[in-house]
Amino acid sequence: MRLSAIRENIGADAPILPLRNTARLCASIFVRRNPGRPPPLSTAVNNSLVERWCDQTGLRTIDLCGGINSATGYESVDRYDGRIAADLNARWPFGDGEVGVFRAHDALEHIRDPIHTMNELHRCLAPQGWLLSQTPSTDGRGAFQDPTHVSFWNSNSFWYYTRADQNRFIDCPVRFQANRLKDFFPSEWHREHQIVYVKADLLKVAGRVPGGVAI
Repeated sequence: MRLSAIRENIGADAPILPLRNTARLCASIFVRRNPGRPPPLSTAVNNSLVERWCDQTGLRTIDLCGGINSATGYESVDRYDGRIAADLNARWPFGDGEVGVFRAHDALEHIRDPIHTMNELHRCLAPQGWLLSQTPSTDGRGAFQDPTHVSFWNSNSFWYYTRADQNRFIDCPVRFQANRLKDFFPSEWHREHQIVYVKADLLKVAGRVPGGVAI
């Protein structure tokens, strides 16, 4: 979007924004002008834009393992304390393509089989739907210190669902595009205790999308 078009939407006297903020603003304007269309790929990891797209299209927003500290505006699904009671080790209680975004913060490591997890994510997500995840990484202590963790992840784990070279070794034909894969510390407390997380924001590939698609 050109700067002149941005100024038409925010006012001629508005200050010039840093590049990252300008990109997010462009995406916000895009969603407002194009109801029902998903946000631009490069900025769709801004949660509020994805959530707005879900509102416009009637797609569900689901918080996996969200029985404790559920995210506002999401339906929580958990074995005991979620709004939706379900065992995520079995078939998930959602129809094909009816979910716009899965939020999975401290969730994936509580589901036994990663291939089952990725298959169910892909089945339930709508075309161009999102997985927004934060998971304790095996590159730190957090993955192994919690006795309730039953699967183990790091940034390389997601290659098997986004890259053809790795995907050919597993029986899992799902296709995602990795928008963001990075290691980080959620807080200084996590840094102090060497608890590294991997942030993985994945887009369900459906047809042609911008950027490189490896599988």
